[in-house]
Amino acid sequence: MRDYLTDRYSTRREHDGSWTIFDLFTGLTAEYQGRPTILMDDDGSKSLCIVMNALDKQRRRQTSK
Repeated sequence: MRDYLTDRYSTRREHDGSWTIFDLFTGLTAEYQGRPTILMDDDGSKSLCIVMNALDKQRRRQTSK
């Protein structure tokens, strides 16, 4: 199986109504450029999550060769 095809990140809505991007592999809050991906709005979290998954898949694809 090609592990680099699997999404690593997803979003979740928090109790305060904000959004967080988290690591599906660990369950922990994800970081982007050294910052936690917390207190985000819905659209921003979804857009950044797409970018983070694409970057992660690219990294994993390169290391699997």
